[in-house]
Amino acid sequence: MSQQYGIDEGCSRVVLHFLRTVNETTGGYREFAVWREKNMQHEKNIVFVCGKKTEGNKNNCCEVKVIWGNGEIKKIRERIKEILTVCRKKEIPVIFHIQQFSAIDTVIKATAGLGIRKHMVYTMKSTFSGYTDKCIRQQCILSALWAKHLTFLSYASYADYPAVIKWMKGKNISVIEHGADRTAIQKTDFEVRKGEPRQIFEFIYTARIVPVKNHIFLLDVMENVEGIHITLVGEENGSAIQREIKKRHLDRKISITGLMSREKVYSLLVNADGYLSPSTVEGMPVSVLEAMHAGLPMILSDIEPHMELAKKTDGIIILPLKTEMWVEKLNAFKNMKTEELSRLGDENWNAANRYFTLERMHRRYGRLYSSLE
Repeated sequence: MSQQYGIDEGCSRVVLHFLRTVNETTGGYREFAVWREKNMQHEKNIVFVCGKKTEGNKNNCCEVKVIWGNGEIKKIRERIKEILTVCRKKEIPVIFHIQQFSAIDTVIKATAGLGIRKHMVYTMKSTFSGYTDKCIRQQCILSALWAKHLTFLSYASYADYPAVIKWMKGKNISVIEHGADRTAIQKTDFEVRKGEPRQIFEFIYTARIVPVKNHIFLLDVMENVEGIHITLVGEENGSAIQREIKKRHLDRKISITGLMSREKVYSLLVNADGYLSPSTVEGMPVSVLEAMHAGLPMILSDIEPHMELAKKTDGIIILPLKTEMWVEKLNAFKNMKTEELSRLGDENWNAANRYFTLERMHRRYGRLYSSLE
């Protein structure tokens, strides 16, 4: 065998992760493949990026073995067969994890007839109703039906999924709550800010700049407040939102960073005063979990995934998407004593460390993988 793919004799399991694209914020890459490769002893994680390399922004995928399929089904299939041959020869079990539903067409064509569906899991990350495109909905359903086991990263995502598909999956379905890498995130120290005059209250919002993340709503809110600044971290239609900010003369109130590494985002979180999200669609928002691990108090929109988090802590304020209510609450945060901000942040930090860690999530995925071997 010309390639061994880094699979040695001491390996207890190989996990193949399938994605369509990969970039700095891809959870199926970072929170799954990279984290497991670093933290799960004797396990080998390999990423198949089915799309073309130019479709993603990830320039350095050296933390785990990455195979770029470039849309070539035959090439991907041959690589999978090579890995299977290595693992069967060494008697090492293989698990196949579909991380993005957009990869399902490639997965089906590349794995058909190989007898591996019983070792396959698909993770639904967002709420089904948030996808209005018919093709995307079909891909979600097809991924769920093709894989042996279907998992959800939040109870809100599970509740929102078509009942008939859940019925068809029977016992091969589970909710494994998402987590964030608490070891990489520094907790905000509000104690050092006591006694210091607060000139500007700094909020942060991390999200792709797309309509469902509702950035325009924040602009409506910020037109009616003073002494508050919001840093928007994200990229997609950044230029369009930047033009709208200038049009409304909100340059001094709102800044856009563009796409950033997670490490740079964490440095912004630790220096912020609060976090907010007016998003209309989420699954289990990792950006919110990261802000909770940073010990930030927060204001979130009244969607089910946000309310699911709020049930675990008193540090999250849930508001309907009404401008006047957000204006009132932002001003209340601005005038809040540092001790109260610290208390709310501690509530979120405690809840995040109890319920939403990658260690907790991957212990449960480890048990699931073992059941599929």
